[in-house]
Formats: sequence, structure tokens, C-alpha cells
Amino acid sequence: MDERKCTYCDKQLINDQQKFCSVTCKTKAWRDVHRPLKVVPENRKCRCCGNPIEGNNVRQSFCSSKCRSDMWRINKQREKVASAGARGCKTCGKDITQMEIKYRYCSPECKVTANNLKRRVVPEDRSCKTCSSPIASDNVQQVYCSAGCKNKANQVKKKMSKPDMFCMFCTDMLPKEARNTKFCCDEHKNRFYLAKAANRPIMVRVDAKTVIETRKYNDVPGVAARWREKKQAEWNSLKSKPKTVEEAVATT
Repeated sequence: MDERKCTYCDKQLINDQQKFCSVTCKTKAWRDVHRPLKVVPENRKCRCCGNPIEGNNVRQSFCSSKCRSDMWRINKQREKVASAGARGCKTCGKDITQMEIKYRYCSPECKVTANNLKRRVVPEDRSCKTCSSPIASDNVQQVYCSAGCKNKANQVKKKMSKPDMFCMFCTDMLPKEARNTKFCCDEHKNRFYLAKAANRPIMVRVDAKTVIETRKYNDVPGVAARWREKKQAEWNSLKSKPKTVEEAVATT
């Protein structure tokens, strides 16, 4: 009986019913029949940089992943430029040859010329808004002579933007320059904390003729404001009532 050999590698077969010695030889034989290897062309060059391509992959078109990414970006830019249509320089009107869609000028000289035209003329006799001293800078947007004057102005703006504050003892409105404090004077501050420590009520003058007591130490101005609103509502209701019989009959 003749010895049977592998159809692909010519090795001796153990089983008479086999055609290949292993699955690898079977796969390679099937590939040679159905997917014949393509010949790798010589002197292949990268589509992006033009350097020679190394390797046996027939479908490889770029020498590296960087060139592949750069080519993808260039194609995207070409699509954007084609969709945008013809572009002209904003200074001289010539066609822009750059592929980037963000370019608005044909050359750096045109860009400098446009920026110089946009630059505003610095007014003469400019003075600082804080100390009124002259400003020596060429910056058109500068309105203060130094950083110290700018900080002072910002602090004043911050104080002026705060809501109305009232003294925690006498409920008088505090000036806008003293919004960081809670009392109008040191005497009221000491009297307030002494009463709070001794748990004594605070006498609050809410009107020219009225003084009320309260133990709500953290909301003394609120207590006075609510008392005034209540009295104002009572006064308004009294004014709306008819004073004579004729007025009462007229309203019915």
C-alpha cells in the first residue's frame, strides 16, 4: 500500500482518509485556491509625504499612522473649502490659496494691515477715573492709571452693589461705605452684645413715639420692619373706612 502524503506540505499522513496533515495546511491550501496572494508592487511611496513604504501589506498606502491622520485632515479641509466656495482676502481682495477654512487674509502683510486699520486712535488728555491723574499708556481700553486705582474702584462698586443694611441695635440704615459692618457705632455694638449675653430684651425705637421690645437678636431690623408694615396696613384700612353717614351710603 502506498504511503499517502499531505496535499500541501507532503508530510506522511497517519489516517488514510485525510488529505492534509493539519488544519493549518488545510487553511493555507484553501487560501491559495480562493484568495491568491497579490504581488506587492515595488517602489511604493506614501500618499502624504512621498517616503517609501516598507512591509508586505498590499493595501498599505501610508508609511505611518501620522501620515494617514494628516491626509484625513487635509481631505476634510478640502471638502470644507469646496463647500464654502471662492474666498477673497478681506484686505486686497485676492483669492486665498491656503487650504485652511479659517484663513481670511492671503498673506501676513494683509493681516497686519487689517489689524492696524481696526486699531482705534488713543484720545488725548485721558485721566484716571479714581485719582484723575493722566494715563500714560497707549492702551485704548485702559481707564485707570495703576492697579491700585483699579482695585479701589472695584471695592467701591462691590460696596455700592450690596443691598441696604441696617444697624442690628437701632435699625438705622447704614451708609453704603460701611456695608461690611453690622452696627452704626461702637456704643450700639457693645450694648447689643451685652443684652444678648444677659438674655435681656432689646429696646428698639420703630417710630418717633413707639419703642418695642424684642429678643430676636439676629433679626432686630426685620422685627422693626414687620411692625411698621403692620401699622401701615392698619392705617390704610382706617383711611379706607367712611367717616360720615353720607359717605357710607354712597359706597353701598
